[in-house]
Amino acid sequence: MKPTTTRLLATLAAVGLACAVTLGRLMIATSGTLMPVSAGAPVALAVMAAALLWWTLIVRRRLVHVARARHEKAGSGTTFVMRERPLPPIVAARTVALAFAGSRAGAYVVGWYAGIAITFLGHLDADDVRWRLVYAVLSSLLALGVVVIAVWLERSCTLPPQAPDAQASPA
Repeated sequence: MKPTTTRLLATLAAVGLACAVTLGRLMIATSGTLMPVSAGAPVALAVMAAALLWWTLIVRRRLVHVARARHEKAGSGTTFVMRERPLPPIVAARTVALAFAGSRAGAYVVGWYAGIAITFLGHLDADDVRWRLVYAVLSSLLALGVVVIAVWLERSCTLPPQAPDAQASPA
């Protein structure tokens, strides 16, 4: 699998933004109301960002310990006691899949809530709309945090490049 690129994330955010602006304007034109934004959206995104950050820190700690143990085996002369169990390969693969999903979904959500916020800008005369604007902007920023954490998690699980003299496995 190819690593996540900034171009892909920007494209997904642009698609989300275009969808939200289009649907927001369509809703205003047909029903005369603005799109609803729940106060729970920033809370849910904050919980997702916190859970993803927690898992990223756990995975990084386990991978760093494995790297240190390998460095010890190579004969660096330092003593290192491995306290963490190594990360099983299937867990690492699932973690990368989680990171891929988190970065892509988060990028779309960033664009979606930014688009909703853009549609609210022309209607700031009511307190309700101002609060929904705050929720939309906060949701967009928290989704951006999810994207950053997911990309960090993905980069943490990448394998180092194989040495040219290393033999390929038969599998």
